[in-house]
Amino acid sequence: VLFGSDGTMAGGVGKVIDATITDAERELIFWGNAARLLAAQGEDRFGKGLVFIMIFDINAWLGNFPFRTLRDNTPQSLIARMDRSGIDGAAVSLIDAIFHRNVHPANESLAELTGRFPSG
Repeated sequence: VLFGSDGTMAGGVGKVIDATITDAERELIFWGNAARLLAAQGEDRFGKGLVFIMIFDINAWLGNFPFRTLRDNTPQSLIARMDRSGIDGAAVSLIDAIFHRNVHPANESLAELTGRFPSG
């Protein structure tokens, strides 16, 4: 288990702090597990060569909020940012979908935007 947040940390941190777990387990969630994963990259624990850990973003999005543009959020710019940060893959959504009662049109737009890019 790793802790991460893209919004206010108060709610998430509070849940970990208030969880019925030991201080050692809490420390692992906040930073210990991530430190172990990062340290394992390139480490040969089993005599089989380099160990590869894939870094996967589960909260990536394309598009913009209807009331402001935060950055260039095209598939190409997202891939460039991921490459610069060493992120190997991402689960991508279209931010516009949160403003639709029926998200199907937004999902169709997402499929059109990402259809020519490799998955997996």
